[in-house]
Amino acid sequence: MDTGASWIDGGLLRCSFCGRAQKKAAKLVAGPGVYICNGCVTLARSWDPLPYPGRSCSFCGRWSPQGGRVTGHGAVAICEECLDLCDQIIAEEQTG
Repeated sequence: MDTGASWIDGGLLRCSFCGRAQKKAAKLVAGPGVYICNGCVTLARSWDPLPYPGRSCSFCGRWSPQGGRVTGHGAVAICEECLDLCDQIIAEEQTG
């Protein structure tokens, strides 16, 4: 039976920021071992920036690429450049 969810290493994929399951998110964008749902992409822009030095972006591994800020929630972080890329991916899926 196909549930419409993807599995990796025996577990259901979830947003690394809020824990939302893939099948309950409109879109789940994948990075290297990290995922962010469309809801957290929107919310992340309102989160406080992480202090420097702090965690690097969980998606690209850089700290503050091109002078942008890095924000996080829990043990994961994302930079503005990667948030912009996530916005583009989500927009393409909606129009595609």
